[in-house]
Amino acid sequence: MTWHVVTTIADQAPAFPPSTNAQTIDVRIDTPEKWDFRAPVVYQDLLHYQPEFSPLLFDLMHAAMAAYTADVRVPRNRAYDQWTRDIHLHLSVSDVGPWEAAGKTLTRLLSFLTGDHWTITPYALAGAYEPAFKPVKEPKDSRPGSVALFSGGLDSFIRALDLLASEPDALLCGHYARGGGTSAAQHDAINALNAHAGRTVPYIRYSVAPKGGGNRASEITTRGRSIIFLATGACTALALGATRLVRSEEHTSELQ
Repeated sequence: MTWHVVTTIADQAPAFPPSTNAQTIDVRIDTPEKWDFRAPVVYQDLLHYQPEFSPLLFDLMHAAMAAYTADVRVPRNRAYDQWTRDIHLHLSVSDVGPWEAAGKTLTRLLSFLTGDHWTITPYALAGAYEPAFKPVKEPKDSRPGSVALFSGGLDSFIRALDLLASEPDALLCGHYARGGGTSAAQHDAINALNAHAGRTVPYIRYSVAPKGGGNRASEITTRGRSIIFLATGACTALALGATRLVRSEEHTSELQ
């Protein structure tokens, strides 16, 4: 059985026409009613750093939101082997071309992270997506050369210490969902870094938490969290003009 995960952006039509015969999960972003994600909430911290948004940036985040929602909302116990799911992402994007070109790479990435079978179909948005953001009262002036993923765990904490020693202007980026101990651990870790540095280290967190889906039980693992974690890091780097995305496992990705 294939689950169809469908994005609907703002007041535009959904990417995939509704079907009574398909198992469907809707991912509604900035829709007038019954939204799942709202841009002012998702990008709340980032807005303080005077970001430069682009259609590609929004497309990337929307795809990650859809994939993350699919991972935590599609039940494994209804799969043929009680584990491996068949998931079809229907993505509304500003430009179909790049997503068709990168489709095979993205499906391999998602399959590696979650152990499922993924299919991705992009659909062109009918018009431009321009979320309404309120002006920030006290904007921050930061244009880091590097953005480092910061989970609040020991590995990312040590990597942040090393990076800040050589690049004091580096910015940290994290993600948390509602509930659980992740948010508290991240607060403790960043407070310890601030105390060590003797200053406030630039730090952006994204709140991206899929809503419940009736009787669809959440995935209890965090295998798919990397989907949104990597996307928020890339989003931050693109929006602030950084050229490097640093992961805690000693890896660095150059951004072109």
